[in-house]
Amino acid sequence: MNDQPPSTADRIKAAALSLFLDSGYNGTSLSDIAKAVGIKTPSIYAHFESKDQLFQQLFADVIMEDLAKFKAMQRKLNGAGPVAKLRGAFDYYVESDELSAGQTFLRQTFLLPPRHLRAALREKFLQYENEINGILLAFYREGVDLGYFRPDTEEQMIALFYAGSDGLLVERQIYDEELLNSRKKEVWNAILQLFATDKGKGQIE
Repeated sequence: MNDQPPSTADRIKAAALSLFLDSGYNGTSLSDIAKAVGIKTPSIYAHFESKDQLFQQLFADVIMEDLAKFKAMQRKLNGAGPVAKLRGAFDYYVESDELSAGQTFLRQTFLLPPRHLRAALREKFLQYENEINGILLAFYREGVDLGYFRPDTEEQMIALFYAGSDGLLVERQIYDEELLNSRKKEVWNAILQLFATDKGKGQIE
């Protein structure tokens, strides 16, 4: 057990995360962050060279957090069938009830990154997505081997998986829970209709 108090750098990141979530990148200044931490603004430069660098470090940190949680979810599904595994991954990206502040920040940044940081964030995001894709494809290929999914449709499945989960993430900000759950069910069933064999379609809700 670690009883050490958080470092100043960790306190800066925690304060920045909260402020970026509430006010966005443009609505948050280093002086706002320093005030929340209880330090002078120049003290931040002992740990982060700029607001841009702090934002990017937070983005990298929350990617690692999210990957760890996604892989923990994967391990919990080890005894499930391939359709249930892929559904678990889908639910992971469209549910938000148990999201940490870091995961919420990650999803918000995916949807609306600061314009001048898009290129740098895109590189980190693509590395993250490649890891997730490896897990999704492992679920899908297991389903192909067991006769649940059609072969030669991997790229289309990945594209629709992200289009559906990203769209539902946006809709979560607009619609009530009942409508959102109905949309989620329909999107998932559409994935099965397109890519599952008759055996896999037997699991359509």
